[in-house]
Amino acid sequence: MPVRVKLSLTDDCARWSGDLAVDDVANAWSGDAPPLQLAVAADPDSLGCPLAHAVARLTIHAPRARLMLDVARWRPFLEALSTNSPSAGDLVLPELRAAGGDASILAATISTPEVLAGRLNRAMDNCMLARIDLHLRRYLEHGDDPGRAVSFAAAADLRAAMLPLWDDWRDAFLGDPGLLARFLRLAACAKDHPSAAGEGATLVGPRLATPLIRACAVALAVATGWRVIAPRLAVPGNLARENEGAASTGHACAAGYIDGEKMALAAVRHMWTTEFVLLPMEAMPVSVLVGTNTPLTRGGGGVPLLDDVDVGDKLMLTVDRRFQDAAQSGAADLAALLTDIEEDHFARLKAAINAAGEEGALG
Repeated sequence: MPVRVKLSLTDDCARWSGDLAVDDVANAWSGDAPPLQLAVAADPDSLGCPLAHAVARLTIHAPRARLMLDVARWRPFLEALSTNSPSAGDLVLPELRAAGGDASILAATISTPEVLAGRLNRAMDNCMLARIDLHLRRYLEHGDDPGRAVSFAAAADLRAAMLPLWDDWRDAFLGDPGLLARFLRLAACAKDHPSAAGEGATLVGPRLATPLIRACAVALAVATGWRVIAPRLAVPGNLARENEGAASTGHACAAGYIDGEKMALAAVRHMWTTEFVLLPMEAMPVSVLVGTNTPLTRGGGGVPLLDDVDVGDKLMLTVDRRFQDAAQSGAADLAALLTDIEEDHFARLKAAINAAGEEGALG
């Protein structure tokens, strides 16, 4: 028998009722869960962005979900977030059927759509945190990486350094639902803008668990060498770094696509809003991503004009062979590599700025 739930609007409130309590909705993501049959007596526009996206997130990631609703109004909305998503692959459209019958009326919960959406998303975020924690703890304590979700083999001393950091991050996530939601959303989506919040949140679920696990693992490994790095709640990015009194922001992004284009092709052109960017899903060197590894030279000349120099040019890190080898060698080797990468980045940036200044003076 399916688990039956009904979502409807009454006056200015949203009403959730049925066999699955609001705070237990992530149970529908379990591989052995009974089918979820969710009847929605409103169209996406009437529900509003947060709640409509929460419905999409719940059902897109549920292995056996059936939606009873106005198919004509919901299909375009759900397709844009699943099979036609510009930010991810491997997402499927839930089964859609015309509304009919009556869902269970047990355990009704009535609240504003925003509050209900928040409760639904918190339940799903906590489910994903538990899944990530289970995999990371097994990896950090024993070196086990089922399915190669982490993708790099860290030496024992590096894993030992990552474990207490993860404990701190996990405690911070448990204590601040907003912090957890932002970190996961930006780990799954490259777009750091309020208008993309619903799309990004929809991506966070079991079907994209591997990128989320990898984003956490790579960020933790980098944090051991670039102290101090911690999850960030405010715009921009989902990471904050303090280094000798200097603060910077970072974006750990394991998205597979940006606006429908593969990350490897779009990463360099994307308008990242942070000082550094971690790309956990990319194994090619940054030099390959940017072509000549000197993105400051634009136009036809060999030296950029001053106006062409972006002094906020991003430091980008991928899990390339150097990163993998250093991680396998140990914490000290990875820290040394990260230092070299950072010093080389700023040396190139300074040289380009100086060259641009000299060109401008001669002109």
